[in-house]
Amino acid sequence: MQKKIVVSLLTASALLLSGALQASDVKWADPLPNVAAIKAVAAAPAVPATATTAAIPEVKEVLAKAGSGGIGYEWTVALGNNDTADFIGSVGAKSAYEPTFAAPEFAWQHTSHWVALDLTADATVTITVSAKQGVRDFSVDSTTKALVTKDSGKLLKPVVSVFKNWEETGVETGSFNPMGKTSWMNELTFVGIAYADKGQKVITYTAKLTKGHYSLNIGGANGYAPNGCAATDAACYTGNHGYEVNIITG
Repeated sequence: MQKKIVVSLLTASALLLSGALQASDVKWADPLPNVAAIKAVAAAPAVPATATTAAIPEVKEVLAKAGSGGIGYEWTVALGNNDTADFIGSVGAKSAYEPTFAAPEFAWQHTSHWVALDLTADATVTITVSAKQGVRDFSVDSTTKALVTKDSGKLLKPVVSVFKNWEETGVETGSFNPMGKTSWMNELTFVGIAYADKGQKVITYTAKLTKGHYSLNIGGANGYAPNGCAATDAACYTGNHGYEVNIITG
């Protein structure tokens, strides 16, 4: 998986509204994917002695310590009431709906972005996700080790899924359910979703939320029939596409 490096911003226009809104704390979380236990020592059968070699005893398999579990969050955001946050990034075109995946876990864990939201007060929360032009992707060429930069696509059909709590124990796999229970998630409770059901480039989710921890997933529905992109439209159907997220509490 290529790591994306993006830059957080503050919504300057919102901060000028009579000083009513305050800037939130937005951080790029530099996530590490969680993995299951690995074999520290692989099992091996006993080997009997021969005329020229000594016997080798059986070796029992030993597992290394299991991964700590949890989602590798790309962003952490702390918001109180009357706050705003604004940040940009890029996600896979089919990160929220990959047609080849089996339902209900048809979203793509490693091409979507997770936001760990710490809501410090009860609030009406409005989350707007828009397609964004000019977001830069950074990666390292696996052969030459050179830094590669390019602009993401600008044709995102955005999705935002909202869950209560942070996932800190389940060991993530490649897919998840963006609108309900996921087999490997132990702590998340689905709250709601907004998605580009008509192929739009801007979607908004609004709800009254009590203070606490929330997990937001940002993804793309470009593969969602019939209002996403045709599979023959490579510019829209594949690759990464830029997004901008604006969160306002009030």
